[in-house]
Amino acid sequence: MAIDDSLFDDALFSDDPEAGRRLEALRAAQPEAARLFEQWSAVRSAVREDLAQALPDRALLVLHALDASGRAAALTPSEAARLEADRPLLEAALEARPYLKDAAADIARQADAFEAVWEERLGLAPESPAAAGRAPLRLAVGRTLWKAAALAAVVVFAALVFTLLRRDAGLTTVTAEAGAPRVVALEDGSEARLAEGARLTYDARQGRFNRRVRLEGRAYFDVAKQAQPFVVETESAATTVLGTTFSVSAADGLTEVVLVTGKVALAPKSAPAQMVVLRPGEMSRVQQGALPSTPAPVDVAEALAWTGSFFFEAAPLGRIAGQLEKAYGITVDVAPALAGEAVYGEFSRRQPPREVLGAIAATLGAKLTVRSDTSFALGEAIRPPGR
Repeated sequence: MAIDDSLFDDALFSDDPEAGRRLEALRAAQPEAARLFEQWSAVRSAVREDLAQALPDRALLVLHALDASGRAAALTPSEAARLEADRPLLEAALEARPYLKDAAADIARQADAFEAVWEERLGLAPESPAAAGRAPLRLAVGRTLWKAAALAAVVVFAALVFTLLRRDAGLTTVTAEAGAPRVVALEDGSEARLAEGARLTYDARQGRFNRRVRLEGRAYFDVAKQAQPFVVETESAATTVLGTTFSVSAADGLTEVVLVTGKVALAPKSAPAQMVVLRPGEMSRVQQGALPSTPAPVDVAEALAWTGSFFFEAAPLGRIAGQLEKAYGITVDVAPALAGEAVYGEFSRRQPPREVLGAIAATLGAKLTVRSDTSFALGEAIRPPGR
């Protein structure tokens, strides 16, 4: 028999006695239901403790949500001063616990709904003469009701947090600490190189990886080729691939994808069918709520310098020489006949320039001349007659 999740939600977040009685009857009839209730109760306690540490005064989140959604006039002068005084604490909590941003957005949506109902029930447009004449009363009554709705929103906030945590239960989250980029080896053979501060979440329960990840921050992916697509979700977009190498950067509602090899499809979450397809050496951006930008050429080596590697995908040798000169503080002279030769490959920026240039020369069949530790030349190799 399937267990109705709504019974748990009602009991945990409602004062309705009838909901509690229904839950007790279910617990008595089904041991599995009792076990789940105990687990959910433990999670609820953990959520409350986490909230108490992150934001001791949860009413601040309501004030923040109203202020951020253009409703600063709904705050009393003392509330506005309180919000401003505690803003550093609030911003730190929002940064440390992203789910608080979702909760604030939910409170703002509830305020939208409240406004709509208020205007409908009042029966007066805000700009009408009659409404203007009743403005003081309307403001006073509206503010009182609004504050009541805000207090209710604080309670709903806990339910929202619980729902978000329950949705992510069992998922693996890896975070690259400040100053410490991190490489994550995924179960399908793919690899994610996280920039410092980036966060990667994925489902690998029972050792099965569903080739779908969520990213906050910046990461470089080397995806193992399989029939099942690999999807990188961000706040504003989804990037779908079969097997390729690419970079994804996600922050403040903006997703940017740079493709190194293979092919990827980039689509906004708000309009999944409106996708663009990137080819090697191209990039595209998606702002939350907008369509992707037209794929455009990008200097892959410059765009991915943060990874600590050089990525060359059909890049002309003349341009690569300039990039190596800038990165290493050296000079590299390239024979005119070689300047347009296409170079492919990945090299660590920790490799000495002589090793990188030597590998490139071997690939192109060119000759590397080492004049000093900081001066090099790439020329055409002398081939024996008849070859």
